[in-house]
Order: sequence, then C-alpha cells, then structure tokens
Amino acid sequence: MPTQDLLRFLRETPFLQAMSTNHIEWLAEHCILEQVPAGKRILTIGKSAKYMSIIRSGEVELGVMKPHGMVVVFRQGAYGFLGWSALLPPHEWSYDAVTAKDTEFIMFDGVIVRELCEADPNFGVDMMTCLAKEIASRLNATRASLVDNYC
Repeated sequence: MPTQDLLRFLRETPFLQAMSTNHIEWLAEHCILEQVPAGKRILTIGKSAKYMSIIRSGEVELGVMKPHGMVVVFRQGAYGFLGWSALLPPHEWSYDAVTAKDTEFIMFDGVIVRELCEADPNFGVDMMTCLAKEIASRLNATRASLVDNYC
C-alpha cells in the first residue's frame, strides 16, 4: 500500500495533472522507489526502455553521449518525468541520461502501464494526455535552447 506522502507527491507532480485521482492511486500501488548515485548512466540510446519514472529528488541530465562526454540537451529535477519511450513503440530509449546528483526515482514498469492503458480506455486517455503535454513541453524547451545557443 502506498504511503500518504507518496500519494501526495504524485498528485502534485505536473506530469500527472491530467490523471484522475483513482488512476494516480493505481500508479502508486504499482511503483517501486529506487536510489541512484550521482554520475551513473541510467539510459542509453537504442537500449530497451522498460520503465518510466518520476524524479522524487535529485537531478538527471538528458542528451547524447559523445566520446568527450555528455552533450546535455535537457535537465530534469524533482517532479520531472522520464520514460515515454517505455510507453511508445519501439520501446527504446531516444536519449542518454546520467544522474547529475544523487537521485531518487519513483519507477513504473512500462509493460504494466501499457497493459492498463489497453484494459482501461479512460486510463489510456489520461496517460496519453500526460505524455502529449510532456512531449510538447520538451519540444518547446528544446526550441528555446536552440534559439538561445545558436541564434
């Protein structure tokens, strides 16, 4: 059973704002918490994306790993979402990611979330609405970054 603290955190998470209370409670029942130390590579482009996660604390840098190091495109801190690749075909990571600080994640198995999306159309609509808003936000942030750095 999820704690009240975890439920409160999930309800406050911007990514889940389109999600009904019942669906947030279901997600909370199917999550695990994971601590990851700073400097650990957690995602690799092209590898199988098996989970989605929300950052409870810490920071993650997303981008592309090059021989000289990471080219950071985006940073996510507390309440940030990672993992739409676990929900959308071909279920492979589309970026690399490294923890910039010690980070705690709330993690959800991508297969289980996809199964619920298929079994409960209302949950599926809620989840796809959350994903669409997140993807639009990332595209806008990337565009702003490109304008700031190259124009």
